[in-house]
Amino acid sequence: MLSWNIEKKEINLKQYSSGGMYSFINRYTDTGFKTKWCGIWMPPIKAFEYFAYRINETWLSEQNCTRCSIKPWGTKHHFLVDDLNITEIVFAPDDYPSVISVISIKNMIAKERKVKINIEAAVNMRTKQENVHDRKYETEFNELRKSVIVKSSAGECMYGVGRTEKDIEICNVISNEYKNHSPGSSQCCFIPGKYEITFDLGINEEVKIPIVYCATTKSRGVLIDIYDKCVQNWDKGMVSKLKKSIEIYHDHDINTPHDRLDKTYLWAQYSLQGLISKSDAGTGIFAGYPWFLEYWGRDIFWSLLGLIDMGRFKVAREIFQTIAKFQDKRMPCIVHLDGKKEYHGVDIDPLFLITLLDYEKKSGDLTLRKELKKNIAVSLKNLVLMDYIVAHESNETWMDSIERSGSAIEVQAMWVEALKTIEPKLSMKMNNKLNQNFWNDNKKTYYDTYSKLPNPEITANELVPLFFGLTPQAKAQHVLERTKTELKSVYGIRTRSKMSRNYNSSGYHTGSCWGLTTGWGAVAFLRYGMISEGINCLDDCSYDCEKFQPGGLSEIVDAKSGKLLGATDQAWSSSLFIYAVDDFLFGIRPDVGKKMLAIEPKLPDAWGHMYRHGKVIGDNIFDLKVERSTDGIEIRIDFRQKPKNFICELTMPEWINQIMYKGKKTKKRKCRFSLEKENVVLGFSK
Repeated sequence: MLSWNIEKKEINLKQYSSGGMYSFINRYTDTGFKTKWCGIWMPPIKAFEYFAYRINETWLSEQNCTRCSIKPWGTKHHFLVDDLNITEIVFAPDDYPSVISVISIKNMIAKERKVKINIEAAVNMRTKQENVHDRKYETEFNELRKSVIVKSSAGECMYGVGRTEKDIEICNVISNEYKNHSPGSSQCCFIPGKYEITFDLGINEEVKIPIVYCATTKSRGVLIDIYDKCVQNWDKGMVSKLKKSIEIYHDHDINTPHDRLDKTYLWAQYSLQGLISKSDAGTGIFAGYPWFLEYWGRDIFWSLLGLIDMGRFKVAREIFQTIAKFQDKRMPCIVHLDGKKEYHGVDIDPLFLITLLDYEKKSGDLTLRKELKKNIAVSLKNLVLMDYIVAHESNETWMDSIERSGSAIEVQAMWVEALKTIEPKLSMKMNNKLNQNFWNDNKKTYYDTYSKLPNPEITANELVPLFFGLTPQAKAQHVLERTKTELKSVYGIRTRSKMSRNYNSSGYHTGSCWGLTTGWGAVAFLRYGMISEGINCLDDCSYDCEKFQPGGLSEIVDAKSGKLLGATDQAWSSSLFIYAVDDFLFGIRPDVGKKMLAIEPKLPDAWGHMYRHGKVIGDNIFDLKVERSTDGIEIRIDFRQKPKNFICELTMPEWINQIMYKGKKTKKRKCRFSLEKENVVLGFSK
């Protein structure tokens, strides 16, 4: 469950990103660095284009890499070279801007031998926007640390051997070679020299040699401090990441008859956690590896929904604070790590308000709202209404590659949802307009945009009102039936109907499938009781999770071929998978401030059980177990400690017509009771 094991036959097709708080590595599972996005990154810069190892006279490469195991804390490559059993574990620590590559070599013959490791480290310090550049480098060999330091105008990087119990000899010959190559686009890298490690390997002896790669845009002193800490603590960094992954595996998982869905739920958490970043700008979430290396406001607020469901309240709070400090009349669309900001997103302010309320209800933290009081007031000023319909610029929606004249359906829906608790009367009036003026009675669905000449295109944006539960059941049924026939692909939810004359299966906003839109679909189907269709959307995400980058949910794929068109590991794709499972499959909807826990599980017809372990709400942790019995259903809600003064509102599946709790029966499918440490509710269909 924890690993993705890639065998030789497909090892050259898949890639991975392994991220820490300050750095990440992108690489193919056969050890290749095949695109300009591969390499070691310390955002906002790339540091190393690639690295390669020669053991004695043989380079470790796709030819002798036999398999690859992708784990939540790092990736392990297996090699067979002569009579040596070799593995490489690579990971990005959470504490420092670095990547650690640990080479393990075991002697498989009955005699001692000498081993020589040569490292070729290719430096390419550049921003993601750059390709070939004329940046020059200076090389220095630090005799004390036996490490190589490379300096450029973009920053400095350093590499060498970490702490090891084995006596080794290190030799470095500086060559200062510039090298042109073309991993999909022209690049220029710098080879500082020949770095050689030699040691004796005894009979059946196994030796671990950690190689530390680090970089910074700050001073030489900062670089050396980072390097020294990594050299001394590389193994602690690996153990720390391992412990975090095991904690999720044992304490925050789901168990259903659908093994692939269970595994994707775990990996969506690992992926989202791996995209959390700390920088001078503050704590944020990168929109996606390997190229969205900024804090995108829209992406962050969608991504926070899943992070909050994971119970990561402290880091979620920090992320709210980071984005809020960059508000300037409106929430930022993009915060670059160098301090530059962009403001061109009409949906970001309502998303901020929506996600803040979600955080408040699930964490019980009522102080953040007070802290962000001014930000809330500024966001509310961005609401411009014309007859209770939101007015906005045509090119500032999430579909920023196309002009959408008029008022966008998803923006209207977001503001309706955002105002529910702040201005409930206004929200209701706006919702009435949404379900009247935006409704296309001819096609029985929503217009994509509303104006004097409404846009009749059928798009995935019609799902957003359903995502928030703003659509009456009868209308929702029409929308979802059309979604099934025109928007649903075997790879997810298309952005545009396949019946449209403007449809393009690979079009960015004109027909391709997104993790975002598929997440909307999963929530909408589950919310309105179409459980098998909701599970099908989740299954599309599960398939995606193992296809391109095992463990990552991609940004966008071709709706016809399934070909990857965007980032391999997208934050909001993972987030909405978690959110759909927690809030709408298991139906867990708390309001900690009001001491309320609403639960409405959607048990599929073919399932006999579904369990959610370690759900965190406020300071409470509980397990939810739903099991089918011969004459109904049993639901267990077991807390680690008895929650104080909490009320549960439990809604059973529609086929249940009688409930028994503490020996008392009621002829209903809903019940309300005070929560104990252990709670058992039975539902009967007769």
